[in-house]
Amino acid sequence: MRLDPNVPTGWHTHPGPAIVAVVEGSITYEEAEANKCVDATYLAGEGFVDRGFGHVHRASAGADGVDLYVVYLLPRGSACQVIPAKA
Repeated sequence: MRLDPNVPTGWHTHPGPAIVAVVEGSITYEEAEANKCVDATYLAGEGFVDRGFGHVHRASAGADGVDLYVVYLLPRGSACQVIPAKA
């Protein structure tokens, strides 16, 4: 997956965990926790796990964009990988 420079995903969740590996560039992962945003930046060669199951978050590419791999661990019968968060 590629995100262009400074491009964010929308706020969303997944029906199961997602394992993310940053291949090139950087990404800032933002979590919506108890009405606060908590963020962490990951560089090429690093990665993280999003727990899914309703955990709302988004990610924003760094100044040079980001290339990453995402592996989704979805429950049987899941209709999608990404569920947009409701405002």
